[in-house]
Amino acid sequence: MNALSKAGSGLAMFAMGYLIWLLLATSAPLNLATWALWLTIDFAVMLSLHRAKKPYELMAVFTVGTAVIVLISAYNLMAGKTPFVWGNAETFTVVAVVIALIIWKFTNDTVGVIVTTLSMVVAGVPTWIDAYRAPELQSVLFWTLSGGACYLTYLGTPKFFVARFMPLSGIFANGLILTLSLRQYL
Repeated sequence: MNALSKAGSGLAMFAMGYLIWLLLATSAPLNLATWALWLTIDFAVMLSLHRAKKPYELMAVFTVGTAVIVLISAYNLMAGKTPFVWGNAETFTVVAVVIALIIWKFTNDTVGVIVTTLSMVVAGVPTWIDAYRAPELQSVLFWTLSGGACYLTYLGTPKFFVARFMPLSGIFANGLILTLSLRQYL
């Protein structure tokens, strides 16, 4: 892992720390189902990168950060602060992840990187819709930091399509959400 990839992982740590602080500071209602699914996706992408012998450190940071949010969500659910909600977004996410895992199972680790990353992008569609319907300035810093982490990782990753696919997808997804969040000010 070179200096740019390390900087990307460091920036991702800051992004996740900021997101956790933001969620706690605003007492945002955290849906355990949604965050548990994001943890599953992050772990699948991280594992596919690791098994394909591609840089996985960025996804490791996102996975650990998401695990912390899952623990906070579980605490809030048990404390009666938030209800358990399962909606269309969660069903959509499960379908995307299951399809990706089935494809990965019957192909190879390189294809696994691509399909698990695509499932992560597809699972982000409800977030894109939310950002379009109700842009939030609070989350702009997170999307900027997260996109920046993906960009630094992209620059520090060997020039192989599969190795760069995840950070490139992250640049696209975070950039889209950032643009949608800022569109009222552009």
